[in-house]
Amino acid sequence: MTDTKPTRSITSSIDISATPERVWEMLSTGEGLSRWFPIEARVTPGEGGEVWFSWGEKVMEGSSKIVSWEPPRRLVTQWGQMQDEFMIEGKGGVSTLTIVSSGFGEGDEWDAMLDSVSTGWSFELGGLKHAIENHAGRDRDVVRTVRRCEPDKDAIAQRVLDHGIAPDADLRTLMVGDTFELELDGVGRVPVRAAVSHAPKDMGLVAPSLNDAYIRVMIEPPCAGSDEPAIDVTFWASTYALDAGTRSKLGDAMARTIERVLDGKGVPVVL
Repeated sequence: MTDTKPTRSITSSIDISATPERVWEMLSTGEGLSRWFPIEARVTPGEGGEVWFSWGEKVMEGSSKIVSWEPPRRLVTQWGQMQDEFMIEGKGGVSTLTIVSSGFGEGDEWDAMLDSVSTGWSFELGGLKHAIENHAGRDRDVVRTVRRCEPDKDAIAQRVLDHGIAPDADLRTLMVGDTFELELDGVGRVPVRAAVSHAPKDMGLVAPSLNDAYIRVMIEPPCAGSDEPAIDVTFWASTYALDAGTRSKLGDAMARTIERVLDGKGVPVVL
């Protein structure tokens, strides 16, 4: 990435039906974070402490320094030159969480990172809201499958559309709140509702028949672990109180669906 002075930031926000204390808990404890954000997390609380997070060693893991700790209203973490400021305001049983991510420089690589972070926060905040409002106090089990292929994001997105993960829906025009059936090989059609939409390259879906699992379909460059240009196609399901047998069947179905959609191209990523 070019060595330029960071000059830009992005702001993301969401309203959550919960107290500021409840939202703070989900941001500031390892147990809370692992219910919606990374697979694993550990927090050393207080200014000067740190947040360690992992999506798997081969995907992404690391730690951020805590530079401000003001429960239950404000948390600031820093990772290199990047900084995230979390601010919580509560009123009438609703908390507004605002995140300001700063430290972005200028240039194509920074533009790509800024776009990825912006899209990522919209999905993650949707997952936080979903976890608090629908699965309070429940631990999360993640089911995911990834296939890595040629670095042409638009072509891969077109293949996803053409090969039918949603035969009766036009994902090009998918809006938040739209309902349709997701076609998963070996499972069949799963009714879903769009909670986040940057379709067709990124979608956050709620599946009532899977105990309100939160499913993400994502087409993005790898977070880590590859020196060659590539695109990862990911199916990710945050599940809550879903039995192990159903989770295993869901994982197999997602892997088979990606293989079909990509017409056998690309290689599975070992997570």
